[in-house]
Amino acid sequence: LTDVIQSLSAIQNHGWAVTRPNIGDFGTDYVYRAGVAYVGLVANTPDQALYYPGMLDSTYLPLNGNRSYLIHYADGQAPPIDDGGFWSLTVYNSDGKLVDSSTTNVYSNGGVIENADGSIDVILSQQDPGGNTNWLQTPDGGFSVYLRIYAPGQAAYDGTWLPAGIKRTSGIFG
Repeated sequence: LTDVIQSLSAIQNHGWAVTRPNIGDFGTDYVYRAGVAYVGLVANTPDQALYYPGMLDSTYLPLNGNRSYLIHYADGQAPPIDDGGFWSLTVYNSDGKLVDSSTTNVYSNGGVIENADGSIDVILSQQDPGGNTNWLQTPDGGFSVYLRIYAPGQAAYDGTWLPAGIKRTSGIFG
């Protein structure tokens, strides 16, 4: 049930599942509590953190390590954070295990390389794209990328900001 709910949310939100407002403060919503425990065990409340599992590319195909992808944030469109907050991206394989990131250089906004125009590009691929880039290594087969925003800004908190689609840049069909 959790997988179906996340997949439907990803279809509605440019490939990213969006957590519900009662995450971390479930009350008697035992099904949602169990679903969150199944995926990640615990969760903060939305005023503390927001979670966006990236599951589909911008054409609504599942993410696959045999392809390369781009996450692009135009100038001023990076995940909004309040003072003291940060955002991070992490890659998980199809078993939900963290992908070895010993060769990558993107963990959070604190170390992100901006383009000359102020935009941010993050490349998701198995192979190092080289150069001075933000790169997250992907595994063989299916994977997901999680965006977490800690101390989210108002636009993220109220849902007026959503992550941009994950654009496929190489592989099958382009």
